[in-house]
Amino acid sequence: ALKNRNLLAFVLLLFFYQSGCMLMTASVNYVVKYVLAAESSQATPIFAGMLVGTLLSILIWMQVAKRLKNNQLMLILCSFVLALFAFPLSFLSSATAYIAAMALWGLGFGGFWTFMSPAMADVIDSLVVAQKRRDDGVVMGIRAFFMRFSYASQAMVFFIVHKVTAFDPLAVTDQARWGIRLHMGVIPSLFFLAGGLLFLRMNTLGPAEVAKNHQM
Repeated sequence: ALKNRNLLAFVLLLFFYQSGCMLMTASVNYVVKYVLAAESSQATPIFAGMLVGTLLSILIWMQVAKRLKNNQLMLILCSFVLALFAFPLSFLSSATAYIAAMALWGLGFGGFWTFMSPAMADVIDSLVVAQKRRDDGVVMGIRAFFMRFSYASQAMVFFIVHKVTAFDPLAVTDQARWGIRLHMGVIPSLFFLAGGLLFLRMNTLGPAEVAKNHQM
């Protein structure tokens, strides 16, 4: 199945996307405790801001999708939006700013989740046409593996960053705080950007080919 260019592009995109999301999710508590010097409960409003942005994004992206009519392109656009709004998270200094920024980031998050399944359906259709058989279980297994592999990438990034910045929870330095800031914003942004660019380069499914696959 991985010999199929579009499937490989899709699962690699999911890996980079999930890796970025895992980094941000795991970083929030570090940011609250060591950067904002706030109580752990302060993480709740930050996640709430993301949820608000996610819900609002569905209405926005559905309007965009009606114009473009291209699920693959929608994933690319959402990846770039995720990268754009993740990057500034490394440079904020207040809880209010993080809440607002995460709401903006939620716009991309909601869009990606909205179009991930339709885009995967297009990829599966192309795979069925190429192989003359349908193995949804295999495809779902490959997808699950790549998404779960993001746990390893998140752990590796944390290990490397904390090692380089000499992170010590009992005596957090400014250098260590910058390490936390980096794996909250800049590094996830690079993951999202890499996934979007890779998918843009590798994916070949346009509206015409998708329509042709549906007919076959």
